[in-house]
Amino acid sequence: MKKIVLLALAAAGIGVLVRLKSEQLKAGAAKVADDPRVQAAGERIAPAATAVKEKVAPAADAVKEKVAPAAETVREKLDRTAEGQGSSTPDPEPEPSPAPAPHGDPLTDPLPGPPSDPQNPTG
Repeated sequence: MKKIVLLALAAAGIGVLVRLKSEQLKAGAAKVADDPRVQAAGERIAPAATAVKEKVAPAADAVKEKVAPAAETVREKLDRTAEGQGSSTPDPEPEPSPAPAPHGDPLTDPLPGPPSDPQNPTG
């Protein structure tokens, strides 16, 4: 019984601490948002943000037009697969694995030393 009471008190204490920290974070966020410097920066940025949105909108529309047919094809294939009919085209053959490098495994083999120069015995 004592353990249950102790756990309940601990949970209540943690809850109070979380609530207090949450209130501190909210107060700090409000303080920053109300700061005149932040307000001024927001006013300076707003026209640029609007201009960017206006310039990007046509490009976004063009992308949507180009992607729409491909998206519809994918939807149709997914629907056919979900219905159990499978794909109308055979799966492509898997690509063969690349051959291992002739010099060994770069992760386990030691690094080669500098090329030796018979004219210079020190290096």
